[in-house]
Amino acid sequence: MGTYFAIGASLVMVFVNYFIVGYYNWGYYRIYSDSMHIFVAVTVTFSVASQAAYSIARLRVHNKVTVLQVLGELKWVVVMAIFMGGLSWHMFKAIACHLLGINMAWEATAKDIENSNFFQEVPKAIKNYYMMYICCILMLIAILCLAYAVPYAYQIRGIAPILPLAWSLWSHILSPIVLNPQITTFSW
Repeated sequence: MGTYFAIGASLVMVFVNYFIVGYYNWGYYRIYSDSMHIFVAVTVTFSVASQAAYSIARLRVHNKVTVLQVLGELKWVVVMAIFMGGLSWHMFKAIACHLLGINMAWEATAKDIENSNFFQEVPKAIKNYYMMYICCILMLIAILCLAYAVPYAYQIRGIAPILPLAWSLWSHILSPIVLNPQITTFSW
């Protein structure tokens, strides 16, 4: 159960980390593990190492594994990274609804297959996740403002505070679109 809470809290914690690492560079590395280290570890572990482990498992069950098959597994690295990065908002919403006793339906896991296309699904995704899109876009605007529109003493421009938050926000923005099976059929 703790893993679900950790995933649900990750977007909030990455946002807090953005300010801690960006403004308080006081040698926190001895007592605090910033999001950049965690981001690299999680991205490598779940996106790259899991695909390599899958190829090794196929080899161990005596399936013929070629270089082309291993390269074919690497195409899923970006999709896995977007999936893992875009999970936090939905997990946070589910846990908050559970703890507050709010009835919640998982509409994105509908089992009925409908004929659809890209131009029908993108507006549907935007309508279903509008609050997430608003929050993510506001946070992206805050990143840009704190990088360029504030006085120099208040700017946050380092890669360590910006990259984990920006990756998480872009993963949240892209995940309802990239991971939608109706969109990936590419029918027009």
